[in-house]
Amino acid sequence: MARISTYIIDQNITETDKWIGTDSSGSVTKNFTPKNLGNYFNESNSLGIANQIAFKYYGTFNFPRPEGSITLNSFQPSFSDIVTARVSEKSGGKKLIVDFLDTLEQTEIIISDATDVNLFGKFYLKSITQNISEPTFYDLELEFIEGHGNFIDKNIYIVAFHSYKVDSDKNYIHVQGLSATTWNITHNLNKFPSISVIDSDNKVVVGDATYIDTNNLTITFSGAFSGKAYLN
Repeated sequence: MARISTYIIDQNITETDKWIGTDSSGSVTKNFTPKNLGNYFNESNSLGIANQIAFKYYGTFNFPRPEGSITLNSFQPSFSDIVTARVSEKSGGKKLIVDFLDTLEQTEIIISDATDVNLFGKFYLKSITQNISEPTFYDLELEFIEGHGNFIDKNIYIVAFHSYKVDSDKNYIHVQGLSATTWNITHNLNKFPSISVIDSDNKVVVGDATYIDTNNLTITFSGAFSGKAYLN
């Protein structure tokens, strides 16, 4: 074998080029390609890029659901069709990501194909809930904003923080279907909202409001009735 220094330097690297190396499991010599290495970095997220998580998308799978995966309710759907997604508590690199995932709740995120930036979806992440039947997975409730393309089976997808959603007029409408003297309201507005109440005949009713915290309150009335509470 000639000296390494005598070989020509490749000035045109392609994804199918090869170099020789040794497998970590022993002394087996193997070929490696830039494409294989790129796929490894994408899936493992081992380059350590901040504010992003890598998952492998499985359009079909056998239970238990694959660790490090993102799965959806249909096979290879358009980004614009996505309203929920289930993600592993671990990234494709088998690292626990729950603490970081929690910080993405109620922010805008980007979900993109790791190999093609033009295949992406921009979403508002409404909520993150640990799945009861599969506690090592979390359900994401999503609101589509914009994007292009479809999910592709077995591709790697990057979930990344994009920006905080600016909502100039946070509001919530509570529907009280059953007559009651005390209405318990969870509004998740993260503030102490102003309150207007109407009964089932659309007449304004005044009650005594108690703010439990910035996301919960109760309203007490002198008599029981049904209606709506408008919170702004």
